[in-house]
Amino acid sequence: EQQFRTFESGDFLHVKGKVQLFQGSLQLIVNSFEKHDSARVELTDFMPHTKHDVSKLLERLKAAIRKISDPNLRTLGETYFIDDDFMRAFARCPAGVKIHHAYVGGLLEHVVTMMDIAEKILPLYPEVNRDLVVMGVFLHDSGKLRELTYARAFAYSDEGQLLGHLVIGIEMLDEKVRKVPDLTGEPFPAELHLRLKHLILSHHGEPQFGS
Repeated sequence: EQQFRTFESGDFLHVKGKVQLFQGSLQLIVNSFEKHDSARVELTDFMPHTKHDVSKLLERLKAAIRKISDPNLRTLGETYFIDDDFMRAFARCPAGVKIHHAYVGGLLEHVVTMMDIAEKILPLYPEVNRDLVVMGVFLHDSGKLRELTYARAFAYSDEGQLLGHLVIGIEMLDEKVRKVPDLTGEPFPAELHLRLKHLILSHHGEPQFGS
């Protein structure tokens, strides 16, 4: 019982035991177990994950943002790309705990798929600002990197439960906007900042869904 208290849900255990047949079924008789260092575990061995090549999805994402014609939005995209922690998390984060793309790499796959959809629909709406749509697709669920926990199992963080990914996404955007002058020497346009905030805050559509 004392050893049992040394681990919690989501931890990895190294178990030793033997398997035997009991009443027509196999059962494991555990002789010993110890907590295993999660840093030495490849999460995708234990968790569902995207069937796509993550490195290729990342290439497609970056290519789409770098095709944006507005230099301010393009530079904003770079502030996310040069943030190694952000990109590493973006490549691993699920898009949800249960509802959709609930697997390692699910968020990245969801965003790239949405960009493909946007590219097909945008020609039908020439009056729509293409650059804003593409950047909005990239950022709309970015707050899920902090809303969800996915290092060992999929769940909601305290911040995610209390704030939600729309508000968190705005906080992350504000942080990146402050870094744009480091790359350009110019402040990020306030009007553009406002419209990006609106895209993130409105994407659930209805107030009762969080927007």
